[in-house]
Amino acid sequence: VTWAATPHIAWVPARLAPDSLAPGATTSHTVALRNVGPKPLSETPHLIVEARGEITPYITVNDPGFRNAIQAGETVGVTVRVTAPPDAPLSVKRGELVLLRRLSDGITKEEFTPHLPVELTFSTIPLPGDPGEAGKQDLLGIDTNNNGVRDDIERFIVFGYPESAKKREAL
Repeated sequence: VTWAATPHIAWVPARLAPDSLAPGATTSHTVALRNVGPKPLSETPHLIVEARGEITPYITVNDPGFRNAIQAGETVGVTVRVTAPPDAPLSVKRGELVLLRRLSDGITKEEFTPHLPVELTFSTIPLPGDPGEAGKQDLLGIDTNNNGVRDDIERFIVFGYPESAKKREAL
């Protein structure tokens, strides 16, 4: 059951697409839940964060330890740990983090909205995260690693020519 009546929770950032992970690497990222509504969120002792989709085997989420109500305007951090398998091929895995409420029976869960989209890139060649639509807003795009190549173009080149360092360098 989706709690459409609970739109006062927001994820910060609204999307998680970290830089690529080399096979066997592990990184941690902090995301946050923000109460953007006018009232405290009082169900917090029963809230958990869960990964869904292709990302599930690679992500662990710390127990946020919600013990008190999340007050209006308050932000609570959640640590997300990402581990690439040692034999990870060049690939992108997509999924989402969802906020769930454990019911009194301890098993049934109800979803809050919205979900946090997550995109993981596994690559032996270091790559910036996918900039998404923000990278297409102007001609210069986004170049987070300051190498003179738009992040979306850099990713396109590596995924298009994974076996040829010579072609990647020429492009």
